[in-house]
Parts: sequence; structure tokens; C-alpha cells
Amino acid sequence: MPRLIKCRRCGHLTQQGSTCTCAQQPPPPRSSTTARGYDSWWKTYSERFRRQHPYCVACLARGIYSTACLVDHTIPFHRGDGSIDEFLRRDPANHQSLCDHSYHDCHGLLKKPLETRFRDNPQRLKIGWERLLEQLRQEQRAGCRQDAQRQTTNARPGP
Repeated sequence: MPRLIKCRRCGHLTQQGSTCTCAQQPPPPRSSTTARGYDSWWKTYSERFRRQHPYCVACLARGIYSTACLVDHTIPFHRGDGSIDEFLRRDPANHQSLCDHSYHDCHGLLKKPLETRFRDNPQRLKIGWERLLEQLRQEQRAGCRQDAQRQTTNARPGP
């Protein structure tokens, strides 16, 4: 008997291995960037923010100096009903620089899956993002320690 699983998009039960009907439908057209809250103020502000914070925070946590190409909201400012939370949109403490390059893509590969997972709970999204950054920092530190150990081992004179 086929196993039923819940669709991540719509919540309908589908057979495992088959595609839900919601995935077969084209996505609804997106509204303009201005309607989504990215107006002339945002364009000016994001350029200034990227000049002040030129590197991607997720890449920096890994020890990589990658130029940021977008300003991301740690907690999304869009509410579920389509309205905009102006405080979250303009709060500098809610902003971070991220890269969106084809070779790193911290926004698409790291941040977006968390946003999808914690869509209904912004505080858990923020906690999850901070944990991910800390994990990246720890992995980078562990790699640096291993490199230092290798260098000292190779530098020892032989008998």
C-alpha cells in the first residue's frame, strides 16, 4: 500500500513519489518590487548599507571574504495577510548583507530554506539563522585549528 505524505506547499495528502497538484500549477504572478516594499528609499538605503557592510555575513562566518550583493531582512517584514511591517522593514538591526552569487549563494541556499521552514514563526527563523551562523563559525574555527596542527607537524625537524 502506498504511503501518504503531506505536501509542503498546500498540506494536501499525496502518495509518496508523486507530485501534488499544487506543484503542477504555475505560481501566481508576483507584484511589483515597489508594491512589495522595495521603493526608492530602500534602494538608496540598501546601497548605503552595503557600503558600510560590504561582506556577506554567512561567508564571513566561514572565513570567506565574499562581496555582498543584497541586503536581507533577518525577520521578513511581510505579514501573512500581505501587509508590510514598516518597523521591521526599516530597522537596521533587522538587516544583514548577503551574497547571491552562483558560487556561494548564501541567500538562496542558506536563508531561503529557513524562511520556508519557519514561515509562520519569525522568532524561530531568527534563532535558526543565528544558530546556523554560529555553526559555520565553529566549523571554520575547527578547520583553522586543523590547519595549524598540520603546519606545526610538518615544521618539526626530523631525527
